[in-house]
Amino acid sequence: MAKTREKSVITCDMEGRIETFGDGSEQMFGYTKEEVIGKKRVSLFSPGQIVLEHVPQWLGIAATKGEFKGRTVFLRKNGEPFAADIRITPTFKDGKMTGF
Repeated sequence: MAKTREKSVITCDMEGRIETFGDGSEQMFGYTKEEVIGKKRVSLFSPGQIVLEHVPQWLGIAATKGEFKGRTVFLRKNGEPFAADIRITPTFKDGKMTGF
């Protein structure tokens, strides 16, 4: 049986506040755009230890090297965990990094 390759695109500001939440993100995580854009942080999708132990390092790599690729566990709105490949890249506006 072939694996399903769903895609989710989420952008956030430097504080982790969600700025965009793609259609695939709604399907994958179970939240609507209205529930999260400007109201929630991306840490909502990660169990606590992942955020505390890994995210600062991942963001640092993305900021200095242009991207971070890895694998992690996320949580759906209903609390169900799922494994996912991730790619984190910085976002820029007027030459200044504004988020990921």
